[in-house]
Amino acid sequence: MTITTYPVKEAAKLAAHAYNPRGERHLATMIADECPVAGVEATLLTNGFLLIPGSNSLADYFNFNLRLWRIGEEQYDLKTTHTTRGASGTIWHQGFFAHAKVIYDWIGSRRPALIIGHSLGAASAQILSKSWARASIGFAAPRPRKARGAIVNDGLSLSICRVDDPVCSFVNAFHHMGTTRHLVHSRPRFGLNHNMAAYIDVLEHNRGDAVPEIWNPLAG
Repeated sequence: MTITTYPVKEAAKLAAHAYNPRGERHLATMIADECPVAGVEATLLTNGFLLIPGSNSLADYFNFNLRLWRIGEEQYDLKTTHTTRGASGTIWHQGFFAHAKVIYDWIGSRRPALIIGHSLGAASAQILSKSWARASIGFAAPRPRKARGAIVNDGLSLSICRVDDPVCSFVNAFHHMGTTRHLVHSRPRFGLNHNMAAYIDVLEHNRGDAVPEIWNPLAG
């Protein structure tokens, strides 16, 4: 199994830039492809990194249904608890699976080296990590999986969650894939604490779970 390892703090910066990769000079020349499906944003870089943004603010998360919208003419929202059984038999949140499936179909036979996501993008990153047997790093990740228990490729995914970000607790009765780290800011501030600026900040001022400097799921 080929696994790309990567510094978590650098992954956080890429997750922030995923919202406007063409606006970042160092990334603009690295764009290999962009998802053409309206409402599903994802960028594949020439180094094989797949960047998947979601909703950068909690307000967007609620107001725009995770930017999921109308995939296959069916609208999903935050409270949806309907499930879909993937090809491997894993039971996923229907809305998150629909989003991940669009990206999966767009990528086709290509295989990203590393998947980095935020919010909705972090939910899809967990699903795609299992599908492709690739490492993923997600920030502000909601929970995409219905059942507990070990499954194949489960350990390839790292989810970074702030304890004061309610999105990380959604959807009720669902679970994160792989490894989850719950971060606590040493100087907590009132607010939504869901956007990537809040996650970059907490990585520098964390007194919660220890976060690996470099995500290497094969390190044990």
